[in-house]
Amino acid sequence: MKHSMLAMGLAIGLIAASTDATVTVTFAPASGSTSYTVTPLGGGEFDVTLNTTNAAASTAFTVRGASTDFIRSLTINANTPQLVFVNVHGATDTQTIQSIHSVSSAGSSALVLLNKVRVSQFVDSFRVNSLLDVDVGGDINDSIEWSL
Repeated sequence: MKHSMLAMGLAIGLIAASTDATVTVTFAPASGSTSYTVTPLGGGEFDVTLNTTNAAASTAFTVRGASTDFIRSLTINANTPQLVFVNVHGATDTQTIQSIHSVSSAGSSALVLLNKVRVSQFVDSFRVNSLLDVDVGGDINDSIEWSL
């Protein structure tokens, strides 16, 4: 009986763990001066930091997540004379993530453009140079601040 209960508890734990969504990041072009971190905070919530100093070409980041993912903080550190494009969406560019609390490129010297953003619920604040193709299903709760 003890072994059956233990096995059932482990199985439930594995099922619960496997349903946690994961945020992934890709970027192009490949460059040693471009990096990122994704920090899971639990419960489908993440902090994401994008970094580039690539002076040779524009950099495009794509942040992908599940429809239940919430990005608490998306920080862009871009110190380059080139344009930096940031896409945030679900598994495909037409699918959504749930919400974003804050997107900020404050302190970056590059021109940062949110190129394609798909959110089903809300965004609290944007602080970037430009918004090109942003679809927010709910509200922008706080502000859009242009970082010049």
